[in-house]
Amino acid sequence: MKLIQMFYIGKMKLSNQTIINKFNTAFCAGKTKLYTDFDGTFFPYYQDDVIKNKNNAQTSLREMQNNFSKLLNKYKNSLSAAITTGRSEREMQEAIDIFKDLKIPILINSYVLENGAIKAEIKKTSNKETLTSESSSKDTTAKIKDIIKSIDDEIFIYEVKSNKNLYNGSEDFFENVFLKNPKEKYASIAKTSCGIEIAFSFDINTQKIYNKLKKQFLNIDIKKQDNNALYVLPMINNGKINYIAANLILLNFRRFGATKLNEAKNELSSIIQNNSNDLVIVSGDDYNDYEMLNPLNYLDLVGIDIKNKSLNELLKNKKTLAAIKNIPIISIIAGNGLNLAPLLVLKKELEKYGVYKIFQADSPEDTYSTKIEEAIKEYCKINKVFKNNLNISA
Repeated sequence: MKLIQMFYIGKMKLSNQTIINKFNTAFCAGKTKLYTDFDGTFFPYYQDDVIKNKNNAQTSLREMQNNFSKLLNKYKNSLSAAITTGRSEREMQEAIDIFKDLKIPILINSYVLENGAIKAEIKKTSNKETLTSESSSKDTTAKIKDIIKSIDDEIFIYEVKSNKNLYNGSEDFFENVFLKNPKEKYASIAKTSCGIEIAFSFDINTQKIYNKLKKQFLNIDIKKQDNNALYVLPMINNGKINYIAANLILLNFRRFGATKLNEAKNELSSIIQNNSNDLVIVSGDDYNDYEMLNPLNYLDLVGIDIKNKSLNELLKNKKTLAAIKNIPIISIIAGNGLNLAPLLVLKKELEKYGVYKIFQADSPEDTYSTKIEEAIKEYCKINKVFKNNLNISA
């Protein structure tokens, strides 16, 4: 029962639209977009093992990428892919450099890093591959500053190395920066290993700023903390500098599970709205891929409300079952699925009704040699327009 309860999701709006007919009109049908996890899926080896070629990891990686290359060539312009990863830009660049050093072609050149606001692609200049952000943390900081100023233009904004006053040995830390240029009303922005933190002087309405940040950065986990005792910072109070526990807003880029879901969901929403008869495939191996891999999390796009309904109730409802079957998304669990047990339960229950929405690869390598193509073929059985528009080489 506990496993089934994990399938519940938030409030969704019911629509009177007919689900089965929703995918019938074609504009640019037959294309598949793959969103694949990186570590454990597209790169299923320990990074150090590949560098040192432990357990023949380099040969395995080459073979896996060769199989994926054959698949891309077979489907020509019908199949494209993007990486979704919790790696930072630096960590992703390290992996790209491994591919480059081993002379293994990088077959995917689109990446989603850490949060929905940071996307990147591989840029090739001469013989060097470099990951370049479409939107970086610098852009995120600029947007944060604009939001703060829109609430109160009198707020002075510091950008520092760290806000905590216990790090006062460097000129870049907040206390030293503030004492050189004290301001009564301020916000101090510092980057952390997980994202960005903003410390505020005591007289600022942080709730308004927090509300605006939540609307701006839908894919980032944002928390507000008042009077944080770990951040006792210098502030001007009644004309004097006193040390007061600061109010904080924390933007955490490391909670990437929701971003994976949102990226795939945005792609799927576009397919449904445009009636394009295309397909989304999502693949992953671990708990942070769960939201993206769960097909029930996409049903709101076709007007199905599953709030407070058990899996048994959902599958016995003909309209809901038809929606699950026809919605153009298929999931692939890359490997044993030990951390995705609820999805294995859902897979088994769906298959009792003849609905094949979740595939399980014998190994991550198997995802790219067989399971992606099996998923495409399965959707061909459901959508004839998609099938007739596939661009497949002999």
